[in-house]
Amino acid sequence: MLDTLLLPFKPRLDGHTELRAQRSTVHAAAILNGNVVNNGSSDVQGLSARAYSGGLWGLASASDCDEKSVKTVLEAAERNAKFLSSRLGEKAPPFTAQTQTIKRSVAEGGDTEQQLVLDFVRGLEAYIAQKYPNLISR
Repeated sequence: MLDTLLLPFKPRLDGHTELRAQRSTVHAAAILNGNVVNNGSSDVQGLSARAYSGGLWGLASASDCDEKSVKTVLEAAERNAKFLSSRLGEKAPPFTAQTQTIKRSVAEGGDTEQQLVLDFVRGLEAYIAQKYPNLISR
């Protein structure tokens, strides 16, 4: 999903500009003495860009993952780098050009369904209840 969002912007990553999209998914379930007390999940995503100009880095980020946000983040990072370079007078040589790549930090796998998490916790609860029948609270 995020790959297809970033792919059209690959040609804009000239010089040394980095564009990153991140998605974090959390699943939680808790059972206390046989009763489900917590069952939820969250999915958070965002963008960040880093651009290099004249020896300094410009950074920018956004919490939305859409085409407009990608454009805004890239432009802001480039603008921030140029601003810092113009104010501080740093004149470092540019980085040598690199091949534009897209890297994934996790393997394809899809999302875990919340029901699987809940079923696992219920199975664990049943095992503990059977294995330790005299346990007062679990």
